[in-house]
Amino acid sequence: IISASHLSSPAKEPGKRPQNERELAHTEVLALQAACRLDDTPKGKRDGLMVSLAYHGALKTVDLISLTLDHIQFDPRTQKSGVLFKPAQAKRARRVPFSNEEMIALEDWLIVRGNEPGALFCEIGRADKVEIKRMTAAQVREICDLRAGESGVQPFEPNDLARSSPLSNKKTNGKSRTQ
Repeated sequence: IISASHLSSPAKEPGKRPQNERELAHTEVLALQAACRLDDTPKGKRDGLMVSLAYHGALKTVDLISLTLDHIQFDPRTQKSGVLFKPAQAKRARRVPFSNEEMIALEDWLIVRGNEPGALFCEIGRADKVEIKRMTAAQVREICDLRAGESGVQPFEPNDLARSSPLSNKKTNGKSRTQ
């Protein structure tokens, strides 16, 4: 005879990845950024800038890990700095201006990273040594897991930051934000 006790749904395993896409609340993004600011290591500086650009610029993981120092440019027309890049499979380049907070985060990260050409977001090895080497999507996922745990945010996928962005087409139904 089989008892029904073993047929109950399994308990959620700690650290288990979510199955579905989700949008992060603005307060969750603020908590992630606060967790990064509390970490005064090079990883905290890198991760804070990464979370901010992913959310405010609606940048997907592939866009983040593809950015190089050459993508950081000053726009004389708007008098703002930002990233200018061509997303994967896009027809046109895209400009994402930096907010004041992102400019400060960028300056803090570049002090640690240095000005060597190469990937903007780099691996950080032992003894907090920055390696000018492009990060992988798996490393970005690990960063999201770490920062979610530190900030008390439910687990999320890295692309959920872009999906949650005020710039996301899903939120604006394809309409301009000024309409």
